[in-house]
Amino acid sequence: MCDVQDEQLTSLFFDVFSGFMLKLKKSAVLDAEWRMNSHTFFILFTLGRAGQNPMTMTQLAEELQISKQQLTKLVNDLETKMYVERVHDQVNRRLVYIHITPEGRDRLRAFALQALQPVREALEASSQEEKEQLRKSFQGMIQFLQKIQEPGQ
Repeated sequence: MCDVQDEQLTSLFFDVFSGFMLKLKKSAVLDAEWRMNSHTFFILFTLGRAGQNPMTMTQLAEELQISKQQLTKLVNDLETKMYVERVHDQVNRRLVYIHITPEGRDRLRAFALQALQPVREALEASSQEEKEQLRKSFQGMIQFLQKIQEPGQ
């Protein structure tokens, strides 16, 4: 059972991340290409984070918690835009890997620059002391998020 302080921190965590997601969603609404839904962003983001480790359609659907049928439609659209490509496994042709293309990385980067412009502006108006405090807080959040992603470690 969580104590009162843990409950307050949990609530703050929710407020911070839901506020950030709403801000990100508002940025996407301003960008007509991302307006269709936020899955577009999360597909490219997930594939971008995977780096050189290809993901199968099944793995990507599980990671995004969407159906393979829904993912197929989204990947078809992204493939048409040349943001992702499908690559069949050489040994098992039934396995289809999805890769983000250089165009997809560029598009994701451009969206991030647009969406994070208010962050850059706020940082420009911040003192060095405030920036250092934020840096330490973000490092702590990264470590905390790793604990959430890898329970028991």
